[in-house]
Amino acid sequence: MVHLLTYKITDSGGKSKSAVFPIPEVATYTEICAMVLEQDSLLDAVISGVITSASVQMACPIDGGLNDTPAANMSVQDGGLLGFSVADSEYRTSIYIPTYSETLIDNYRVIADAGATAALLTAMLAGANADVSDKDGNIISAFLGGTRRHRK
Repeated sequence: MVHLLTYKITDSGGKSKSAVFPIPEVATYTEICAMVLEQDSLLDAVISGVITSASVQMACPIDGGLNDTPAANMSVQDGGLLGFSVADSEYRTSIYIPTYSETLIDNYRVIADAGATAALLTAMLAGANADVSDKDGNIISAFLGGTRRHRK
């Protein structure tokens, strides 16, 4: 596995594309940030657009006891959309989860706060190791409901 360092580069028409640099998973977040500060001016010197952001997707270990075979006839385009209120905002946020189990979706539409869904929601809202937030960093504060969704 590797971490992915992404620079968002914007052209004069306002369109953006990403330059993605794989980084060995042994690199720490602090090391990657230092690399960005050292190399962003070097990247800037070879492009005609502007660097508008840099971000990193970190590789994380996953539990060895997880499902090892996907359910038959289940597409990543079909899943569940979980809605949340967020602290310090009048807006809500949603998180899409691909292949949400159809056994947890009532009447093929509604995702209830029960069973395995309730356990996931409790962990997400508790923020035991890290808080879950919206894209602006506002912490999710309550589950507002979930629905089945198809996304391309």
